[in-house]
Amino acid sequence: MNLELRPKFEGQTVLILGSAPTVTMPRDFSTDWRLICVNASGLIANRFGFRTPDLTVITMGGLRKGGPANVNMRRNLRGLRTDVALIRSSKSNFIKNYFLGYRSRWLLSKQEFKYEQCAIATPADSAKVVAAVLEEDAPVAHNISTGVFCILLAAHVGAKRIVIAGIDPSSTGHAYDQDMLKRQHSGEDRVVLSLLRRDPRFSFPVDA
Repeated sequence: MNLELRPKFEGQTVLILGSAPTVTMPRDFSTDWRLICVNASGLIANRFGFRTPDLTVITMGGLRKGGPANVNMRRNLRGLRTDVALIRSSKSNFIKNYFLGYRSRWLLSKQEFKYEQCAIATPADSAKVVAAVLEEDAPVAHNISTGVFCILLAAHVGAKRIVIAGIDPSSTGHAYDQDMLKRQHSGEDRVVLSLLRRDPRFSFPVDA
C-alpha cells in the first residue's frame, strides 16, 4: 500500500461512511470532519452535504465481477470523486496486483470516477492494519468487510476519534439501491465491532 495517509488523518475526527440502508449521523456531526467512504457511499455523503471524501476504499471484486451487488456499486460510483482511491485486492501475487491496478484505474475511468491518487491494498497490507489495531489474535478479522477494514485503517493512521455511520452487519441491501441483498462478512464484522466497542476512540451511532 504505497500511500502515506497519516498526515491527513492523524489527530483528526474521521467519519467512516458505509452504505447500509439506514444511515444515522450523530448530533454533533460536521462536514469538516475527515471522511472515508466505502465503495459507492460517496453518493450518500453528497446527500449530507459533505465535500469530496478524503479517501474512498473500493473492493477490486466490485469493480471487476458480475452479480447485482457489484453492478449496483459500479453504477453508483459514476461521476463521484475522492482525494485518494484505495482498491482493496484479494490477490497476494505482486505481478497480478500490478496489472490489476492498471485495470482498476481503467474501470474507474469508465465510471467517470475522479481521484488525485490511486493505490492497491494487498491482503498483506490489510493483515498489517488488522494486527496493528486489534493487538490480539483475531483470525476472523482477516475476512472482514471493506467497511470494517476502513474503521481499522482510520485507527491505524492515527485518527483521534472515529465516527461510524452506515455500517450495520445485521442489515440487508444498500442505501443507494432497492435490492435487499444479503450482506457478506456479517459474522466476522460483528466480532470485530464488538472488540472495537471497548476502545474509546470509536463512536458508534445507533446503526453501527
